[in-house]
Amino acid sequence: MMGMGFRQEPSCRQAIQCQVCRSYDGHTPDCPQVILESLLDRQVRISCPVCHSNAVDVNAHDFYECRNCHTQFSRGAYSQHSKSEIVWLDDPNKEDLVTFVVLLDKGDGQFPIDQRIETMRKEIKTRRRKR
Repeated sequence: MMGMGFRQEPSCRQAIQCQVCRSYDGHTPDCPQVILESLLDRQVRISCPVCHSNAVDVNAHDFYECRNCHTQFSRGAYSQHSKSEIVWLDDPNKEDLVTFVVLLDKGDGQFPIDQRIETMRKEIKTRRRKR
């Protein structure tokens, strides 16, 4: 005959302290590590139709720009500032391929999300040094 029993044994829970916010239970809401992870999840690297590197994201001027060749792409009609070339980009945030025109002007390489990521990395490094 098999019986069911309840055994109570001492339990041990391992809690690892965050090296940035010093919390033992997850992270604090304002922890730079959480913010950095969120930014990295939102950072996009779309395949560039010009140089074929995975480096296209939205720049500071709201155009899509390749981090490698700095070619800019626009969804709008910029007939005076664009080539007659039409390309499709596979933006993971959109459901289908998105149609773009290639702009004549090269981008300046300013990506706000990259700048925020770098700021968060510096803040994390600073907080780790203080403790």
